[in-house]
Amino acid sequence: MVKFIILFQGRTGSSFIRDRLYGCSRIKIDGEVFSIDAQRCFKETDAWTKRLKLEYTQGVQYKYLQELVDFKHPDILACGVKTQFKDVVLHPSYFFTFIEENQIRVIHSYRENFIKHAVSRINAERIFARDNCWNLWGNQSPLEPLHVNIPVFDAHLQSVEWDAAVIRVFLQDIRTPVFPLPYENLVGDEDAVFRSIFDFIEVPYEVTPVTIKKATPDNLRLALENYDEVRAFYAGTKYASMLDEGAGG
Repeated sequence: MVKFIILFQGRTGSSFIRDRLYGCSRIKIDGEVFSIDAQRCFKETDAWTKRLKLEYTQGVQYKYLQELVDFKHPDILACGVKTQFKDVVLHPSYFFTFIEENQIRVIHSYRENFIKHAVSRINAERIFARDNCWNLWGNQSPLEPLHVNIPVFDAHLQSVEWDAAVIRVFLQDIRTPVFPLPYENLVGDEDAVFRSIFDFIEVPYEVTPVTIKKATPDNLRLALENYDEVRAFYAGTKYASMLDEGAGG
């Protein structure tokens, strides 16, 4: 049985990927099991309590990884989980050593367009404030175009780029199979990407239903109320082409 982890930054299509894999009868995949306890640690202000919660959460995460490795079922061909790298409170060297030693395969979900990633991150916060969930599902109404506060947006942009760089550093020398999955490829040819994912985890391909909806239009002229102002701010930088991608710029 293949064991795998979807390792991702938020807003890179991981929920869509998990939704598709979850619908396959030969795959067992859990959601962000690391997230709740990790967020409790990060929000704790008392240093002693935070240390106790951190040690407890490290134990919980180790136990879950061991359960992933030990899981067996005659009808299941692949078993996995998805987690944001920032929610892994185990020491990174231990986390990646464990993955290597147990040959847990990694699906690395990321975005190449940092501008769209930052927009999507802000829109996720807007969805959560409105609907108390991080994605659009079922009959939830789409968002109105975002009016960008440029200093706030620029902070999101730098954070997105930094987080992406940190994950790349840890994955560049890892000795286990890694499937690089840019969000842009997923949008460009969904069927081909999922056929490749199913091949990677050694499961016969199935077309499975999804209920999640795309929250941010690819054309940022439709997504940003003050697109021209944002475009002028980033003119002459590497981000200008990211704004123009799909926008006719």
